[in-house]
Amino acid sequence: MPQEYLKLYVLNEKDRVVKLLSSGSYSIAWFKLADIVSRGEKERALSVYKLLMHSIQDEAFAYQLEGDILLSFDDDTALDRYHAAANIYKKNGNHQKAIAIYEHAILFKSDITILQALLDLYLAHENYNLLTKFMAKLKVINEHFYDIAQNILLEK
Repeated sequence: MPQEYLKLYVLNEKDRVVKLLSSGSYSIAWFKLADIVSRGEKERALSVYKLLMHSIQDEAFAYQLEGDILLSFDDDTALDRYHAAANIYKKNGNHQKAIAIYEHAILFKSDITILQALLDLYLAHENYNLLTKFMAKLKVINEHFYDIAQNILLEK
């Protein structure tokens, strides 16, 4: 799973990663990071990540990337990093990115706190279309968690 996950991430953040990769010496480091993750070397991957953080000005993106690395090693600390990234995006008014982070995290980890935060965002911004699509996807992926989400929504 680590290899596929990091590749998915790079594809999803294509514009941002390409911009960062164009900064010369960092391009090798980004590819090295992907290679280290694909070999399952968690501590080394986190060390390279910390070095790369000097080139990233977007704090939310940095937390998101750290979450992706941790998730690729099935580390539950990833959820804390995703939550931190989403909170920064919410604070900056970028609710769509916060929603995307929470949706992404839920697909890989069934966490009530993340689910609650995601549902709160959908409802706070009356984004019922995205909520409906998410619930349909969740029902297919994790029916038990879908039931939990339904119960949370009924309480609201």
